[in-house]
Amino acid sequence: MSLSLSKQERMQLFLTKNYKTLSELSEDCAVGEEKILSLEKAQCIPGHTYEMRQLCIYTCAGIDTPLTENTDLSTTWYYHASIASWVKEALVMEKKMDTSEIALQVKNDFSKQLKKVLGNIKTPGCQSFDQAWNYWIDGTWGKCLKEISLKCLVKKELSRHRIAQIMEHNPEEISVDVKTELSSAIKNYISASLDFDTYGMRHILAEEAIEKFQLDIAIDKQYLRNS
Repeated sequence: MSLSLSKQERMQLFLTKNYKTLSELSEDCAVGEEKILSLEKAQCIPGHTYEMRQLCIYTCAGIDTPLTENTDLSTTWYYHASIASWVKEALVMEKKMDTSEIALQVKNDFSKQLKKVLGNIKTPGCQSFDQAWNYWIDGTWGKCLKEISLKCLVKKELSRHRIAQIMEHNPEEISVDVKTELSSAIKNYISASLDFDTYGMRHILAEEAIEKFQLDIAIDKQYLRNS
C-alpha cells in the first residue's frame, strides 16, 4: 500500500477489501436492493456498518461563510461481506413466515446461543444481552469481527475476557502454562477480529498484552501506516 495515499483513499481501500456496497450485496444475493433494505429495517439481518456521504457546498471568494448549506447528494452504505449469508437465510425463512416473525426468531436464536456460551461472563461488548444485540443488529459488530457469526463473536469476546484476566498479573507471577494460554488467547482474538481501519482503531488490549509479557506475536497494522 502506497504511503502517499490520503486517509480518504486508504479508507476507501479498506472498505473495498472488507465490505460490500448495497448494490454489490444485492448482486451477491440475487435480490433487489429494496428487499435488503426492508430486511434490514425489519431487523431480520444485521445493518450496514459504514456510510459514505457525498456533499456539495458552494463558496465564494471574499465570503467566509458558505453560500449554501450542505446538500447531501448521495449516500453509499457498506455492509460486512459476510452479511450475504444472513440475507440468503432470511429469504429462505420468508417463504414460511413474515418479516416480524423472522426478526423475532433471529433475536431469540441470538439470545439462546449467547447465553449458552457466555453465561454470566461480561465483556466490553457484552455487558448485557440488550447491548450485544443492539450492537449486532445496528451493524456495530461489523466494525470488529472477521465474520458476522455468533461463533466469531464469542471467540473474540471469550479470548478478550481471558486476556484481561491475565493482564491483571505481573509477568513474573504467571507460569509458563498461563503464558502459553495467553498467547493462544491473543491469537484467537486476532483471528476473530477484523483488520484495522485507516483511522486507527487498534486491538489495544492485545497489543498491551504482547508488550507487557514480551510475546513473539505480530499484528498487521497495514491500515495504520503513516496515519
